[in-house]
Amino acid sequence: MNMQQVLGAEITPLDSEQAHQCVAWVIGAADTGPDAVADARWAVLQCDLSFVWAIRQVDHWILASDVAPEVRKPEVPALCEMRLFGKTAEALIWRRPSGLTGRLLRDSAVSISPDHAPIDQVAPFCSANDPQATEDLGDGFVIRTLPNGRAIVAPAGANLLVRQYLSEDLGLLRIAATRFVEVR
Repeated sequence: MNMQQVLGAEITPLDSEQAHQCVAWVIGAADTGPDAVADARWAVLQCDLSFVWAIRQVDHWILASDVAPEVRKPEVPALCEMRLFGKTAEALIWRRPSGLTGRLLRDSAVSISPDHAPIDQVAPFCSANDPQATEDLGDGFVIRTLPNGRAIVAPAGANLLVRQYLSEDLGLLRIAATRFVEVR
């Protein structure tokens, strides 16, 4: 599918250098990130053995591993995928055999029909059938203990806002791209 067919969105590939810059910014190895994701407030990193959330405070990132020592600090060699997101854009970074690569997905400035507008959905971190205990860790993080006894360190918000972009093919609409927007 041609990337220009995604309605209401602009998709730009990220090369290895840009992908590494995004990751380095979140894990604290660089002071700044790419301008395209300057408004990013959250990140989630999937590493070989863990998921690590990050929350941006004014001028730096706080990782779940900073507030919960049992969470493994993310390292570039162990990174499988990272979503770096905010209100206007998301960088999705993933590992390939040749190294890191990615794409930037942001809202388009081009006006589209309301029938083709992106769809925002609120997704709970856990379903209503999975009550959970939480413990506040500070700095915007909580430990969520699930009914099965497993615990995750996640942002304090209970929901994730997800935006879905559509494409039209032969008169049928379908979801063509999805990005994280914010934690609520």
